[in-house]
Amino acid sequence: MNRALVIVLSIALANACASGTKTPASFPPAPERNIPASAETVVTDVDRTSQEQTIYVKNGSSVPITVTGIEMTNCINIVRCGVIPLQVRVAPGRKVQVFVVRPKDTELTFFYKYTWAWEPAPQ
Repeated sequence: MNRALVIVLSIALANACASGTKTPASFPPAPERNIPASAETVVTDVDRTSQEQTIYVKNGSSVPITVTGIEMTNCINIVRCGVIPLQVRVAPGRKVQVFVVRPKDTELTFFYKYTWAWEPAPQ
């Protein structure tokens, strides 16, 4: 290839890059990521920083979900134990409080285990 042509093309390319101009053809926007709701993307988080403990649900999926219930078991010194029906909607990418665990007597220690259920929310 002719050396002069290479220099001209190099200068033209450098000018186009430096000027920030876009090429006439534009790229389509990147598609949104489709992250399904699953046990890996919809999880709980418990805030244990006070005498009460707050249970949150974090929805890392790209679809809304509904927390349908929580079951408190093996309760010691807990105000509310057993099955607790809920209808808490959690939008994609959000963290929502679903339940607060309260001790009957704040002077005593307390203990509990919990399980919870969720389903895809209606669109």
